[in-house]
Amino acid sequence: MKKITRTTILLLIAAAVPQFSLAADNFRDVPKNSRYKTAIDYLTEIKAIKGYDNQYFQPVKKVNRAEFLKIAMIASKIPLDTEKPAGFQDIDEQTWYGPYIRKAVKEKWVEGYPDKSFRPEKSVSKAEALKILGKIQNWKIQSETEKQIFQDVSVKEWHAPYIEYALQKNYLEEKQGKYFHPNQSLSRGQTSLLIYKTVRSEIPGTKKDFIVQKPKPPEGKVPFAMVEEKTFNQITLESKFPTIFYKDELYIFRG
Repeated sequence: MKKITRTTILLLIAAAVPQFSLAADNFRDVPKNSRYKTAIDYLTEIKAIKGYDNQYFQPVKKVNRAEFLKIAMIASKIPLDTEKPAGFQDIDEQTWYGPYIRKAVKEKWVEGYPDKSFRPEKSVSKAEALKILGKIQNWKIQSETEKQIFQDVSVKEWHAPYIEYALQKNYLEEKQGKYFHPNQSLSRGQTSLLIYKTVRSEIPGTKKDFIVQKPKPPEGKVPFAMVEEKTFNQITLESKFPTIFYKDELYIFRG
């Protein structure tokens, strides 16, 4: 039979290299050297965030207000214990984000707009995100900021105390004295890193040094069979084939 499915290809490679385990949960667009990888791995592990069906994470995609609430609340171990309607005219209480918005409104972590809307699909800004996290995690912030820490963050702004606290705690990627861009939207990668940093520090019981657990090599003998070289003549790999393999590492080959 000439046709070989992708699954068959993976099984053949696994049989030829028995000490390696193949996993399909790696995101194609999150390389190992990405500064967001550990954070994404952690939030994925605790089911606070997930990727897409095509095995992409889309780290640069913007996060909306409803999504941010869900990720932050799951990571911060917040129970969803209220059924009282949130009271916003533009949300469906029966959707996936309903319980998170209801809880956040009850605890006064979020506010709506003057027109009684919540705008769940609106991208969350960096300033909004820090305030929401600060409220959820009960940050001990100062009511006022004494000095200007970023050139575009006035000490009189409502978000200044949250930004100052996050800077002091090393939650931010930005450095003091430069621009912060408080109204800039957060991406999925930025959101993951920010929330990962805060929960490690603010939430009791959170793993301080999260490491993705590698699958154990199979015990005993592994079935092995040689195949003819021509078997792979009609197969084209989607990426370059490595020339060096390391024990107990994960390798995925698609074609």
